[in-house]
Amino acid sequence: MKDWLTKIHFFERYIGFVLFLAMIFFYAFAVVRFFFISPGRINGPSMEPAFIDEDFFLVNKLVYLFSLPERYDVVQVIDPQNQKLMVKRIIGLPGEVVIVKRGKIYVKSKTDVTFELNEPYLKQDVYTLAHKFQRAPEEYIVNPGNYFVVGDNRAHSTDSRVYGSISRSNIVGKILTNSKNNK
Repeated sequence: MKDWLTKIHFFERYIGFVLFLAMIFFYAFAVVRFFFISPGRINGPSMEPAFIDEDFFLVNKLVYLFSLPERYDVVQVIDPQNQKLMVKRIIGLPGEVVIVKRGKIYVKSKTDVTFELNEPYLKQDVYTLAHKFQRAPEEYIVNPGNYFVVGDNRAHSTDSRVYGSISRSNIVGKILTNSKNNK
């Protein structure tokens, strides 16, 4: 009888220990997922060819706690119009002017130097419009603390050309990686 009771106590302790480890793992996973790195999925063609519809990616949520977003960073942002998450590329930094002219994007820096963006990630024949809406401006001022973001597939992207520059607080994090969808 004593052997049987000893076995029960052993299993109780073993199960308690396993449950404790499972809780620790669950909480650690939740903290990492919520505060550090989270998965995401591309919705739509706005970032082609770099990302295609339904690609999976990871977002580093900590990177901009220690550094500022940089030009050409691919980031997850909160759409200021409908609060949905989307992926875009930063092309304009705080205090700059983004100019869309003759199908190209130019940036006028804070030091009044104007340069054409080097965009090797775009498809060959991409012609950038101010936007598909006829009354869209050709020059966009990026306010202090804001960033100008666009999709790589300019003809199929709703971005800063529509809603203007976005606040730093709307940038969730930097895209770490993506796994190509082989459709």
